[in-house]
Amino acid sequence: MNEKASHDIDSPIKSKNGSINGKRGPYNRQIKLKTPEDGRKIIRHTLHIICEKGAQAEYAGKIANLLNTWAKLWELESNQAIEKRIEVIEASIKEKGKQ
Repeated sequence: MNEKASHDIDSPIKSKNGSINGKRGPYNRQIKLKTPEDGRKIIRHTLHIICEKGAQAEYAGKIANLLNTWAKLWELESNQAIEKRIEVIEASIKEKGKQ
């Protein structure tokens, strides 16, 4: 196991300024997920900690679950982008139909 690891897999996520979730103060385990990107960021951070510790084999099940979740979040984000494009196309078609 890597002794340089500065994070514990079960510890809350700290930002660069030492705060958690942008708030200074004692650790709270609140994680705000407002967008798929927020979820992907947490997954990247968690995977980084696991790899930093050299514990890939120990956390293989957790890694597989996180990667599946990451793929679903990416799919959700892609679908949202496609839906926006479809809305623009439909609006364009409606405008042409009125002319």
